[in-house]
Amino acid sequence: MIKKCFYLSFIAISVLNANSTTRLDDVVVSSAGFEEKIVDTVKNISIITKEDIQNKGFSNIKDILKRSPGVSISSKSVHGDQIDIRGQGDKASSSVLILVDGVSINSLDQTHVGASLDTVDINNIERIEIIPGGGSVLYGSGTRGGVVNIITTKASKNKEFHGYLTAKYASYNHKEYQANLSKGISENIFLDTSFQKLNKEGYTNGTKDDKLSANASLKFDISDNQELILNASYAKSELVVAKNQLTKEQLKEDRKQAPLGIHDSEITQYSEYISRKRKYDLKYTLAQKNFSLETLSFYQKLTMKDRIDKNKGLKFKFKVPFEKGYLVSGYDYEKMKAQRGEENITKVQKETNSLFLIGKYNFNEYVNSMIGYRKEYASYTMQNSENTINGDTKANNDAYEFVLNSKYSDDGNIYFKYEKGFISPTPYKRYDKTSVTPLEYEVNNIKSEDYDTYEIGIRDFIFGSYITLTNFYSISNNEIMRNMHSDRSFNWENIDETKRYGVELFLEQYPTNNLTFNQSYSFIDAEITKGEDEGDDIPYVSKNKFVFSMNYYINSKLSTYLDYQYFGSSYDKEKVKVPSYSIVNLSLNYEYNSQLSFVTGVNNLLNKEYNEYQSTRNGKTTYRPAAERNYFFQLKYNF
Repeated sequence: MIKKCFYLSFIAISVLNANSTTRLDDVVVSSAGFEEKIVDTVKNISIITKEDIQNKGFSNIKDILKRSPGVSISSKSVHGDQIDIRGQGDKASSSVLILVDGVSINSLDQTHVGASLDTVDINNIERIEIIPGGGSVLYGSGTRGGVVNIITTKASKNKEFHGYLTAKYASYNHKEYQANLSKGISENIFLDTSFQKLNKEGYTNGTKDDKLSANASLKFDISDNQELILNASYAKSELVVAKNQLTKEQLKEDRKQAPLGIHDSEITQYSEYISRKRKYDLKYTLAQKNFSLETLSFYQKLTMKDRIDKNKGLKFKFKVPFEKGYLVSGYDYEKMKAQRGEENITKVQKETNSLFLIGKYNFNEYVNSMIGYRKEYASYTMQNSENTINGDTKANNDAYEFVLNSKYSDDGNIYFKYEKGFISPTPYKRYDKTSVTPLEYEVNNIKSEDYDTYEIGIRDFIFGSYITLTNFYSISNNEIMRNMHSDRSFNWENIDETKRYGVELFLEQYPTNNLTFNQSYSFIDAEITKGEDEGDDIPYVSKNKFVFSMNYYINSKLSTYLDYQYFGSSYDKEKVKVPSYSIVNLSLNYEYNSQLSFVTGVNNLLNKEYNEYQSTRNGKTTYRPAAERNYFFQLKYNF
């Protein structure tokens, strides 16, 4: 049925006229590290613009990404969501890189914490770039699935006092307030500040989420071709979550109930977490006719209960154009520290130094190629207060990339890409818990993962439709997996080989100036191809995803956005089927004037019952239910 709907919508819509400059004029920075238009890139990159976010009534980054081609969201962790691209499954947090203004927000402890996206004000996003499949040469470890690059708005050069205020109210007692205040301090200095307060109850009874965040950006225009930007942000989150998940019987009885302790005799309904995150970065750019450079230094600290994560580093990129292309070279330094525990304290550290080189060469106006190489040197330190673990180790990794691209028309190009990438383990994966009583650890010999990805893609306007079509095939060796034992001990091991292949299709049509259609379809097959579990599907990977959306401007002030999302079935770790589901969302956007606007809508319009996450342990399956039909209303005032 889904395939029939897809083909019918494509045939019916693709015969309509389109504006070829709509997507091809979008600017991206993720291709080789410096800005260029989509038409000049040699890969298929998805772009969500500021206009997309404002006009379609998106309420958070999670909703934006969920509607994007080839992307799925897993709520494996109550502390954040896993963003999955190209079938990474429950290991997506270690193989999909999430960046905010070039700085990773992936947690060092990838077994417990997902990417916390709620602290980023979507009103302050300039664009989001999604690069499926790879990026090790430019970004280093952890990009086998892809890269999500969230780029926030720069401080405006408007010297007058200006900004916006928003208020949002939604189901489950959701109250959210945002303020943005900006002003030019002098002829060349501009300040931008934003504040966000979120208070909401969860779908499950007794759960709640309170967040407070603040951001400040100071921009210095040193000259016409130089700028310096200092960003600082602070976020505090108080989260009360259900300690366990619901059984099938509890789901039928009451989906909103707080689950009782499943493995304990007493009632253990809730866990409470308070986390604080501080982030600072300083970015300097210089653009000359014969070269460009960019430096980024950063520091961030996350504290939560008995956990502390610190991350600091420096990134340097240098671009030299020449008659038939350009050359980009760079150096990355990063030092990550983390601490766990209150009595038996475990401290770990990972320090990396990396060099990379990317070259693009235009053979003629129709054919060009890109070649890249990265060398990473990583060192690890692990120790705890009782000296039951104490060790140092090193790992060196290489990444290669080759792309051959043919621009066969003004709008169309076809490319072939080969990438050899790596995922170096976090320090938490460099030791095993061999015993719980007494508590004993042991440094292991886990290897870095390495993968080979082959990709063929096409981008063009065909029969009035903007289209990107990508076929990929990826083989991974030494993929890292954790084995949990019944006594709560664990060990890490390398799986011999895994395979992922699939197709990604995106279509967009503009039949009139006030109507836009989108369709996207992705097919992914992910399985273990060698080793003890040979032939098994990789857990939590949906083979099929389909999204259809329509954005219609009823008049110059009023527009509506409708989307249908289908996520195919998958399997959890004990091979229990995770059912497919589909939802429909509807929103209405009204711009009263240039200052005042509002967005209202309904999520899960048809009131489908589905689950955010499912897990099976020792034959017992439990579920984290997703919200049923829910409503939202947001008012925005610009001044």
